[in-house]
Amino acid sequence: MRGGFPNWRLYFLIGIFILASFVPCFWLYRLQVSRGQYYEVLAQEGEKSSSFLPKRGAIYFSDTNNELYPVALSNQSFDIYSTPGKIENIGEVSRLLGLIFGEEKSEIHKKLEENQDKSFVILKQRVDKNIADKIKEMNLQGISLRSNQTRSYPFLTMAANAIGFLSYSDVFPRGQYGLEEFYNNELGFGDEDFDFSQEIVNEAGDSVITSIDYHIQQEVEKILLGLSKKFKSEQGTIIVMNPTNGAILGMANLPTFNPAEYSKVKDLEVFKNVATQKPYEPGSVMKIITMAAGLEEKVITPNTIYNDEGEVKIKNITIRNFDGKARGYQTMTNVLEESLNTGAVFVQQKINKKNFFDYLKKFGLEEKTGIDIVGEVSGSINNLKKYNDVDYATASFGQGVSATPMQILAAVSAIANQGKIMKPYLVNKIIRQNGDIKITEPEIIGQPISAPTASKLTAMLVSVAENGLDKKAKIPGYQVAVKTGTAQVAKTDSPGYSDETIHTIIGYAPAFNPRFSILIRLDKPIGLRFASDTLGPAFNELTKFLLNYYEVAPDL
Repeated sequence: MRGGFPNWRLYFLIGIFILASFVPCFWLYRLQVSRGQYYEVLAQEGEKSSSFLPKRGAIYFSDTNNELYPVALSNQSFDIYSTPGKIENIGEVSRLLGLIFGEEKSEIHKKLEENQDKSFVILKQRVDKNIADKIKEMNLQGISLRSNQTRSYPFLTMAANAIGFLSYSDVFPRGQYGLEEFYNNELGFGDEDFDFSQEIVNEAGDSVITSIDYHIQQEVEKILLGLSKKFKSEQGTIIVMNPTNGAILGMANLPTFNPAEYSKVKDLEVFKNVATQKPYEPGSVMKIITMAAGLEEKVITPNTIYNDEGEVKIKNITIRNFDGKARGYQTMTNVLEESLNTGAVFVQQKINKKNFFDYLKKFGLEEKTGIDIVGEVSGSINNLKKYNDVDYATASFGQGVSATPMQILAAVSAIANQGKIMKPYLVNKIIRQNGDIKITEPEIIGQPISAPTASKLTAMLVSVAENGLDKKAKIPGYQVAVKTGTAQVAKTDSPGYSDETIHTIIGYAPAFNPRFSILIRLDKPIGLRFASDTLGPAFNELTKFLLNYYEVAPDL
């Protein structure tokens, strides 16, 4: 525990507030400019009908059999608009359109009558081809068609925060959030797709094949929803990753939404991806990084012994174990097994502060992972730049520093991958319209520790599941590396921490030949105090599913 609310948190919150205020203004400006250009062109077109809009590419899930599952598709639709000043008989045109639209003639008549001075009036958006064909056959003066598209999402809320949605709030469709925005140019309707002096520049968009496995995504969605209901938590995430190449195999988030009904969402926070956009103080999972630094620096071994007195004093601050108990002489493996804060501080104090700070940076905790998704943010370790003893002590067990779930999983997955950090990615390949295929190549973005250090630490994490607090994650016949963290939530209106907690579990299997790594985060659960109790069984369930899905033979 610490007394005093760090200034960096206050500055961070102020910065977020300023950014949140700026973004809506930016989008409003952009919308006004784009609409102005678009309306002008349509007005000049007059009664030209059925201007062509290129078909946006599809987004797919995949699986181990290379089957593709369309998660975002486009179907052709049409916008009906008018140039009221060119309509000679508004009453008759209103009557005919009313019959086709199934609306009262008076509603259409009123819209046309009140906008006589305007060069462009939208009457109906995204109608199907049958209605469009009827209007074309009538050849009504002053009435035109514009090709549009309706984006469908067959799996509804599945992976919605990773996929994003196609927004129609702009005059022409545009991807918002997730992959829809990140790959907007490839899918179609990017800035270079539109030349307002022409009808079309580019042809149909490319197809995007994600690394998300449909069957794994189904499972993580089910488990996260179950955790949310059981522990009355409104926010959380589950990420499954291949630690050897960085491919994201599953990414579930709560809260979530239906991309086809994005306009019904009132709180923009719902669109954010907890995995990549919600930093937090991760708690005891940070002890993995602390141990990695100590082992690599050779200031400890797994069997190094220290005397746990239940608490340690740094200046005028007392740091205690989670239960306040003293356990006497303990090894470094015991520190992870019992999640001892005093042991983490012991290791940190054996490492030069600058070196400890450098290890956190090497593990990627100061910058974004570079995952291919819009809006990724980084946590912060800036308070350590003051080289304050208390800040370093609490950082050793994940308090006072922050990271996103994606940053933490990428860092710990390096231990599963012989010390190498892989850049995470969500898209396996992009299939161009001309048949060319762009494949994502795995990329090593750092190596904070050596392979021997990673192997030693993996053995320690296996012992956590076998002999420590996280036995609920243990799976007979398999070696599983795992660690939980129960982090207190910092108060936002006063110094210190509240009674609320965020639970995390992270691990990989099989431990010495990993096929996957997992992170589960659950915010402010109610009912059980520790992550080992809330998330241990869920980790066990998901790990069993993955071992069976990949047909991994027992290693014990």
